[in-house]
Amino acid sequence: MKRSVGVTLGLLALVACSSTKLSGGNDDRGGHDGEGGVGGLIGNDQEGGSGGQSGAAGSAVAGQGGGASGGASGQGAGGTAGNTDAGVDGPATVLPQKVGSLYRLAFDQIVFEVNPEVGGRIVKFAHGTTNVLTTAEANADNWGSTIWPSPQSVWNWPPPAELDRLAYAATIEGNALVLQSQVHAATGLKLQKRFHADPPRIVQTFTLTNTTGATRAWGAWQVSRVPPDGLTLFGLGTGATFTRGTWQALPADTVDQVLWITHQPSQLTKPLKTFADGKGWLAHVLPSPRLVFLKTFADVPNNGWAEGEAEIEIFADGAGKYVEVEPQSGAKSLGPGQSLTWGVSWQLSPLPAGVQAVAKNGPLLAFVKSLQEP
Repeated sequence: MKRSVGVTLGLLALVACSSTKLSGGNDDRGGHDGEGGVGGLIGNDQEGGSGGQSGAAGSAVAGQGGGASGGASGQGAGGTAGNTDAGVDGPATVLPQKVGSLYRLAFDQIVFEVNPEVGGRIVKFAHGTTNVLTTAEANADNWGSTIWPSPQSVWNWPPPAELDRLAYAATIEGNALVLQSQVHAATGLKLQKRFHADPPRIVQTFTLTNTTGATRAWGAWQVSRVPPDGLTLFGLGTGATFTRGTWQALPADTVDQVLWITHQPSQLTKPLKTFADGKGWLAHVLPSPRLVFLKTFADVPNNGWAEGEAEIEIFADGAGKYVEVEPQSGAKSLGPGQSLTWGVSWQLSPLPAGVQAVAKNGPLLAFVKSLQEP
């Protein structure tokens, strides 16, 4: 359900770490993290660099610097040098921290927090003091970011409590936060959520497992609530946009296979929803402060998603309280004990001065695309 770049790009290219690319409903309410960094300056993600020393500063994810140890074997706790080039330090590993009932990943000005007691829900994705996700103040049930199984037609409404809002078991495994849900009785599904930082990205891996004796096709569906204003854009696949049921789409502009939705909460009189075949990326731009929230994920071939759903769905609640930006994985037939694993990578970046946060803006699109580069 459900809201001149040249110098900047050069700087982004210098600081961006190598990312881990992970594979890839109607509403009735109106891998694994990389194990080993890049050995040397570019190097080998199996060895993790032979020049590092044992210690705590090497990279434990697919990024720059040494491998998981930065030492000779590329496994372990991290190296002080990390790169095969002597004297060049790799970036420090970002480790999850428990803060009260929450778990946090933080680097630079980014803060990412998860509440295992409320469905393993992502409750904060902030740059500085600005959280781009809504809180329960916007809607008591629909806030933050969650995962649902797709298609919705199987479970209707409300979402499966065991996956959406009941407590998850939480553990820290190396540099990753790992959450395990209870089994949802009606569908027999259980969900694992795995989060780790690969600056400037937060890498998220979701695994749906069928615990029943029957076979059914399922997909994974990330529902993230953002403030109701701003601008949403994403690339359009060959299937473009389409309708589902009686839903009316949000007003949008399409230019060169990119869909632009300018949200105007004051003009909403009813819930609206857009369904589309995407291209593996989805961005939402906050107008103040000017931030770009980018999701990247494996592109799903046209009609490869669960029946009645879409690769990308954008929902506006009709009350001007929140917008939902929702990518989905492809559907997979799961036999007894089988699993589907799907990954989504998040980034949050200030919009460069001089780049307007308006639809059909070439410099804005260029900046969003630059964030997708390794």
